Amino acid sequence: MTTVVFEDVGKCYDTGAGRFNALQPLDLTFRAGEFVGLVGPSGSGKSTLLNLLGGIDHPSRGRVTIAGATLSELSESALAEFRGNNIGIVFQFFQLVPTLTVLENVILAMDFVGTIPRNRRSKRAQD
Repeated sequence: MTTVVFEDVGKCYDTGAGRFNALQPLDLTFRAGEFVGLVGPSGSGKSTLLNLLGGIDHPSRGRVTIAGATLSELSESALAEFRGNNIGIVFQFFQLVPTLTVLENVILAMDFVGTIPRNRRSKRAQD
């Protein structure tokens, strides 16, 4: 059963105006099959939390563990592979390659991961 664990996770940025706390330290656990909604005003840390969950950003303190892997302990290439095999991210602005069709964009993601046989990717993308 896959579990996501945030242990004392916080995120700060140093800016020209001083230190900005984007996410106050927190402890969270998400279990497989749970549906979780993040709500809050602009600037409350929702996007920061999602970026930490996706391994897109690293916490300033604490650790994020998914399926037994501590994300901050993975190299960038191992993290990219882990993300491709274990984390699904749908960005607000989609991050699609504009010169590809929707079908080609979906197949491209499967090409990166390489776990689905090439001859089944088109059918899976269509489904």
